[in-house]
Amino acid sequence: MSDKTNPEILFWSHVDKTSSPDGCWLWTAYKKHNGHGRFMTNKKSIGAHRFSWILLHGNIPENQCVLHSCKNLSCVNPNHLFLETKSKSVAYREPKPLERILSKIDKTSNTNGCWEWTGYFSNNRTVMKIYKKHVSIRRFIYEYYINKIPKNHAILSKCKNTKCVNPNHLLCVPNSQKKIFSLKDPFSLFWKKVDKTSHPNNCWIWIAAKDGRGYGFFTYHGKQIRSHRVSWIFKYGDIPDNLHVLHHCDNPSCVNPDHLFLGTRKDNMQDMIRKKRNNPCPGDKNGLRKHPESIIRGNNHWCRKMPEKIVRGERIGNSKLTEKQVMEIRQKYIPRKVSSISLAKLYNISYRTVIDIIHRKIWTHI
Repeated sequence: MSDKTNPEILFWSHVDKTSSPDGCWLWTAYKKHNGHGRFMTNKKSIGAHRFSWILLHGNIPENQCVLHSCKNLSCVNPNHLFLETKSKSVAYREPKPLERILSKIDKTSNTNGCWEWTGYFSNNRTVMKIYKKHVSIRRFIYEYYINKIPKNHAILSKCKNTKCVNPNHLLCVPNSQKKIFSLKDPFSLFWKKVDKTSHPNNCWIWIAAKDGRGYGFFTYHGKQIRSHRVSWIFKYGDIPDNLHVLHHCDNPSCVNPDHLFLGTRKDNMQDMIRKKRNNPCPGDKNGLRKHPESIIRGNNHWCRKMPEKIVRGERIGNSKLTEKQVMEIRQKYIPRKVSSISLAKLYNISYRTVIDIIHRKIWTHI
């Protein structure tokens, strides 16, 4: 057998045993992008370090990997190689997680003392793949520098910087209270939803979500609370138990704290009777006449203001038809020629649905 056809002689002809100061025998032929050499034998490509192990020790057992003690992936020196199971080889091959993480943290650019994550960022989460699993960097940093995270707890940042991983800025809270801490500044968010200028009686009108009686609602500390109660809390502090927040101005949509006062349920009923609101008032004395701006109807209704948010037609999750198919049904239907039953079979729906589409009892928006 010539030197060119002998695999062992051909293999060692591609090895440089002298240039490395660490005693590594470097593979000089083809290498993969990660540095592992490749050698062709018996018309199959094999890792150069694996072939070196086979030449000295024989076949490699199943579920075993050949690893480098020198950490040089181009090395084929048999004395630098050892066997390890596949499950443990992943941890050995990768650099230490902390070193990888710290290399992707910028501690200097932010003036607020934030350690900004420069690596992978998805859905407002700092993430890195460690040992074939995606790991939250905030959770990793918190456990490394501070303490182990209890079960059913989340890690949030006090500085509200979604890329910050500074352990001094991290906060461990139960999942049940996560919404409270992750909420944006409720004070500024609340007053963005108030119109302080349009009402003649100096009422500050709540312009966001309201119920049928005109009372506004605001999500505060993870709970939906009436907006006039939130306004009182912002100015005067917590509301004592068993007390209500009442209106001097009798305008349910008003959140002006100067128009509010505290009272018991009995005080609330007596105030209603004193102001003759216990019975529907006729004519101009009716509350709907006095405060028409508090009624959600017509152009003030959210359906008119934000029609794109109405879920209807093919946007409904269990809808079988598209708008195009509905238009086709209306065009194809011809009395006594093309029946509703034949159209129902064609589109895999009931004939009653076809009739309702044709007579515009459903899909009325197109």
